[in-house]
Amino acid sequence: MNPILYCLSKPPSVRANETIEMSLVSAVFDQPTCVIFVDDGVYQLVSDAEKGQFKDTRKMVFALPTFDVERIYVDQNSLTERKIECSQIPDFVVPISPERLVDLFSEYPLVVHD
Repeated sequence: MNPILYCLSKPPSVRANETIEMSLVSAVFDQPTCVIFVDDGVYQLVSDAEKGQFKDTRKMVFALPTFDVERIYVDQNSLTERKIECSQIPDFVVPISPERLVDLFSEYPLVVHD
């Protein structure tokens, strides 16, 4: 099976929730799965309140390791630009440099964006 990279770049929304749900389904079916949070997608890591009609994205993010999604990253620049500290995101999410981000995208033949 080809590995899939799920790139979340939007703030919590229905589309972002669906993308995270797709990553969970991929992992359940033993598809090598990686998730990266970039741009406004980093807000999904710190959102802890309901967003109107949207599910709390953060709850689904915390489910990722439970579903054996082991490669979960966040763009360090996106955190810095939004004044989010690494201490505010879950411990299992690994901040990566812009250089590593470029490498990551080249490693995956299939990339799904929210």
